[in-house]
Amino acid sequence: EASGRLPCVLHFECGKGEACNLGSWWCSMLASLGVVAIQVDTHGPRREYPGGLEDAICCLQWVHEHLDDLGVSHIVLEGASSGARISLALALWAKRNNKSDLISGVWVTCPWIGGPAYWEKAEASCLREFDGYLISPVTDAVKELSQSDDPSRLYDPLCWPYQASFSDVAGLPPHMICVCELDPLRDEAITYARKLMHARVHCCCRTIIGALHGGDIFAFEGMEAVTDALLRDIASFASSLSCGMLHAIAPTKRKTSTSSTALPGQVQSY
Repeated sequence: EASGRLPCVLHFECGKGEACNLGSWWCSMLASLGVVAIQVDTHGPRREYPGGLEDAICCLQWVHEHLDDLGVSHIVLEGASSGARISLALALWAKRNNKSDLISGVWVTCPWIGGPAYWEKAEASCLREFDGYLISPVTDAVKELSQSDDPSRLYDPLCWPYQASFSDVAGLPPHMICVCELDPLRDEAITYARKLMHARVHCCCRTIIGALHGGDIFAFEGMEAVTDALLRDIASFASSLSCGMLHAIAPTKRKTSTSSTALPGQVQSY
């Protein structure tokens, strides 16, 4: 139990299908850390853009309209993979529509944001080196480009946030971006983080060494401590924003190896 208002973490599910979704377990863990956690599934029949984003907009507006009923002080967007894509796109939508005051911060993990136009070029070394490590964005790019009925979407930042310009991201709320070392999507997320920093958005980006795409969220064997630390960091980030403590986007302190060899789960910040 907690007294007073609590921060709300609006969690967007990370994929289609039971195997991809964190479900109520993730939100229950966040709630145990002192936040109001709301699970949002935008991967139903209307999952294709702009259906998923429209669902996310409706949910954000509903929560904001019911802050008093929910006992919520402010809203933080959070998601992984395609859920991270929705979170980042929703922040861009809010800024474009003069509704940035609805969102206090954004936390995303291994965001899926480049899109077929970016993946087709496969210029990032991680796309070539790690394609097929759990996911295959280069293969997906060929399929999506052949099936796309609206090429303009490939460059729409509300569909693929990687395409956002410096002016699109300027003025966004604080962001925390987590990437995994062995993820083919790693570099597009780091590039987006650097774009935020260049636009003077409060942002921190960190890499989980030795992890595949989503390796820090699914509590794989040997990575449970990393998942626990991630949950604590998300709750800490959300709670601190109510006090204007922007330094909270730095990782919480934890034990690390003194060896010079990077171990799975160690954190590197950019």
